[in-house]
Amino acid sequence: MTPVEWTPDFEVGSRAMDLQHQHLVGIVNRYHVAMQHHAPRAELVRTFEEAADYARQHFHDEEALMAEHAYPRFAAHRLLHRQLMDRITELLLKLRAGEAGARREVQVFLNQWLAGHIRDCDVDYKPFVENAA
Repeated sequence: MTPVEWTPDFEVGSRAMDLQHQHLVGIVNRYHVAMQHHAPRAELVRTFEEAADYARQHFHDEEALMAEHAYPRFAAHRLLHRQLMDRITELLLKLRAGEAGARREVQVFLNQWLAGHIRDCDVDYKPFVENAA
């Protein structure tokens, strides 16, 4: 699996959110590198815990931004965030327990979540944030 590369199509119209997304890309890529180097499970757990903690704060900040700019799909987006946090919690428990396949499952999830959620969901609020600036 290849690292996530930050490209302009990730930009959501808010410098603060773009910086947070870039930070998440960095954490996800550190997980990928750790997997490539066959890092111990404890290192993978720490990295995924960092991603989980950062995602929780990021979702809070992003939801505040959407509410501030009267994003019309705010409730649905907030629900997506809750579902993502539920999935993150589930995967973290599997990884901590050392379940077979959990390392790879987390890696696939991180890659799909980050790229997919930002490009398919977060960019949807871009016009509302940009037009308000």
